[in-house]
Amino acid sequence: MEFSEPCTVIGRTANDLFGSFFIDKGAKDGISEMDPVVTKDGLVGFVTEVQYTYSLVTPIMSNELSIG
Repeated sequence: MEFSEPCTVIGRTANDLFGSFFIDKGAKDGISEMDPVVTKDGLVGFVTEVQYTYSLVTPIMSNELSIG
C-alpha cells in the first residue's frame, strides 16, 4: 500500500446531502478512482472522480457507495 502526501480540502459540493468534497491531489500525484481517503480517525470516503490536479471524494455515508 502506498500513501500520498497529505491532502487539503479545496472545496465542497453544495448540492450533495452527504457532503462530497474536492482535494488538492489528482492524477499527477498518483491518485486513482476508488482510492480510499483516510484521516488519523479512520476511513472518510473514496475518490470518485480524478482530474489532473484535483479529485472528488465521496464520503462513506453517501448512498452512492456500497461498503461491505
